[in-house]
Amino acid sequence: MNIKNPSSSQPITAPDHTSHPLHETLVKAGFAYSHTTPIGAIDGQSFNDWHSYRRGERAISVPHYSEIHPGNLAFRAKSSCGSGRETIGKGLDRLATYLKNIARR
Repeated sequence: MNIKNPSSSQPITAPDHTSHPLHETLVKAGFAYSHTTPIGAIDGQSFNDWHSYRRGERAISVPHYSEIHPGNLAFRAKSSCGSGRETIGKGLDRLATYLKNIARR
């Protein structure tokens, strides 16, 4: 799959982000898929892709889901690109709570 809005640092062909268990929850909360960024190990070998979703200035990134590591439901959320404020969480329940809290603001 080719990325419509690739990361400015390194456009890639992403694994199917729609199969991620958090994808549907993010889309229902109004977030749209933005791009995928490869995160490399120190030796330069890519070991994980992070899918990014945006709603206005707010961004949430999730690591590519793998059936080999099914418990990897982590997420990172930023309120805006310049704020430096970041929330890190793990799991569908924690993401749902985070999305509920930001909906109140």
